[in-house]
Amino acid sequence: MNYEVFIDGDFYDEVEAPSSADACRQVFDRLDGHVGEMQAELVEGSDEPGICPACSGSGEGQNEGSRCHYCKGRGEGSPL
Repeated sequence: MNYEVFIDGDFYDEVEAPSSADACRQVFDRLDGHVGEMQAELVEGSDEPGICPACSGSGEGQNEGSRCHYCKGRGEGSPL
């Protein structure tokens, strides 16, 4: 999925990442941590589900026999 990353409220870059946290982390790593407040927003039209960031696509929950709370066991990144 594509995310627009904003630093201190101003657009900085568009990156491809599985989640908004990963998008921010990519930019943060690139700038060696010398950034202000970061925020990433999903780019419109880029809403195809990716790998679920909570279960890494397994669909399994934290307890044996349970389903992931985020993707409900589908393994895709968009919650139901």
